[in-house]
Amino acid sequence: MSTAATSKADTRDGSPLPREFSNYTDSLQFYHALRSCKDQYISSHLNKALDSLSDALRLYGPNHVFSSYNGGKDADVIMHLLRAVFAKYSDERGVNVSPEMVYFYNPDEFEEVTEHIERSKTLYNLNITTYDNGIVEGLKQHLLLRGNNAHCAFVLGTRKGDPNCGEQEVFAPASAWMPIPFMRVNPILHWEYGHVWHFLRTFNLSYCSLYDQGYTSLGKKSQTFPNPALQRKNPVPPVAKVVDDASIARTTTSAEYWPAYMLSDWTLERSGRASSVSLKPKNFKSEEELAREQEGSQVDSEGNVLVHVCSTAGAASSASPKTPSSVPTQTAALLIIGDEILNGFTSDSNLQVTSKALADIGIPLKKVSIVSDDVDDIAQEVQRLSQRYDIVFTSGGIGPTHDDVTLKAIAKALRQDIRLNAEMLQHLETVHIEQQRRKQLDAVSASSISNNEEHPIPPMEDSMRRLAFLPEQSQLRFPPSPDDYYLVSQGTGAHGDQPPLLRNKTWPILQCDNIFVLPGVPQFYAAKVALITKHFLSRQSVHERWKIILDVEERGLVTHLDAVVAAHPKAKIGSYPYVEHPEFKTIITVEAPQAAQVEAAVQAVVEALPRHAVLRVERVATSSTADASK
Repeated sequence: MSTAATSKADTRDGSPLPREFSNYTDSLQFYHALRSCKDQYISSHLNKALDSLSDALRLYGPNHVFSSYNGGKDADVIMHLLRAVFAKYSDERGVNVSPEMVYFYNPDEFEEVTEHIERSKTLYNLNITTYDNGIVEGLKQHLLLRGNNAHCAFVLGTRKGDPNCGEQEVFAPASAWMPIPFMRVNPILHWEYGHVWHFLRTFNLSYCSLYDQGYTSLGKKSQTFPNPALQRKNPVPPVAKVVDDASIARTTTSAEYWPAYMLSDWTLERSGRASSVSLKPKNFKSEEELAREQEGSQVDSEGNVLVHVCSTAGAASSASPKTPSSVPTQTAALLIIGDEILNGFTSDSNLQVTSKALADIGIPLKKVSIVSDDVDDIAQEVQRLSQRYDIVFTSGGIGPTHDDVTLKAIAKALRQDIRLNAEMLQHLETVHIEQQRRKQLDAVSASSISNNEEHPIPPMEDSMRRLAFLPEQSQLRFPPSPDDYYLVSQGTGAHGDQPPLLRNKTWPILQCDNIFVLPGVPQFYAAKVALITKHFLSRQSVHERWKIILDVEERGLVTHLDAVVAAHPKAKIGSYPYVEHPEFKTIITVEAPQAAQVEAAVQAVVEALPRHAVLRVERVATSSTADASK
């Protein structure tokens, strides 16, 4: 069986002419909308895809460019991009031609996919040729219609990471085993899963209804399931049931799933696809299995079972080991010190560094204060914060100059004297000697004169020695190996080579009681915070955090959000409007100790909004989740 909706007229090489474009005007307007898109998340991807399709059309001509259309999300993207580019091509050349597409019939196809293809064909007047003799034979048959010597471009929705992608580039010649050569064109090769859904939803384009039922990647019906990562954790799960015949053994349930665009971990896009051997995806679980797991287990924020809870009393649970030097912490505060911040001379960047680093280890930053370079003001705020919060970070006001008064203020707040710290003095002297030795070696090297004499080391300057005067009960925190040293480049390499690297001892972190006293220079401050959160603070339970990116203004969400907040007291929900932002209008954040709590709140938000409002959902990655994904 093969059908083709093409014009009766033929070209000189015997191939059929492209059919006229009945929705040409709408597609041309769509092209201009794509080109003028200011959405920073997707605009560059759109323009590159349109450029590659325009190149294909220019090089091969409208009669020799065609695409595959199987009703999937990637095929929908290609179809819409291609109809836009064909409209632009027609407008520039005073012709009216439409893109041609092929569909390779699959007897194990979802009915919903077939319905979507037919609906798209009618809605966009698509020119689709159907083949039922397999992909290779069908493609061969279609290419032969263009003539034995025709050069054709086959447009596909392949993306990096797809199983069949390999080393393909945007333009990739067909494999050598194909009976007829052609050029593969992959305009969305560098798109991610999020770009696909952002495009379809930003431009309000239709897609197969299966994607709203938790399917994220469509294949054969017998081997494709809703994505387990999108399965909602219902309080009272319904009983699973088996349908279809026993030979297929395909298990389905009445479980509810998030729509495909709600998938936050895009690496799990194909988790609903199964091989012919397994019949079910690796992580697929019925709701009965989920219920049994959750009934007797403690679950972390990822939904992973940590400790089985026994029904008998006295069952012990295991806890992650803490390093002896780590500080148990529940809350944190930040004190930013400096007249230059308050008078607007310098902008602060250390707040964001602190909040992000602490969030990554599950410690909330509860308070931020900014004070001037005044000893009494600093002392009063340090005392208040240190009594109220488990740990306090201070930023700025340490050094040898007259306005570096933070240490005096902290000593006053803690009722301690400033004294010479022997450990700090030893560190300063070690650093000073290393620096002077290097200067002497550099001088000898520069003079090209062999000199084995040892030169006396000049004494350390008073300004540097003053750094050893600290509050009397101060503690110096030296990070363990390999962070006890760091490498820095020295000058420029000879003849443009890589400059030599010097191994410097890491400067200690000053801790006074529960206060970490840090420099205000952003790069130094960030380095210290990273070391503190890595080595000197106990990791707490990291909250699950999601973002919902919306195409509706915040003022239209107030009633819905109030209801969600009241119904989900364990979830922390934030709303952030963006005025005249080209990409979105509002971002909703949802945070809670457990994934199920976040999921329930996100579900409530999404269900309360119009279907078109949600552009995409993102899980906010922490350092731990980022490391786990590598």
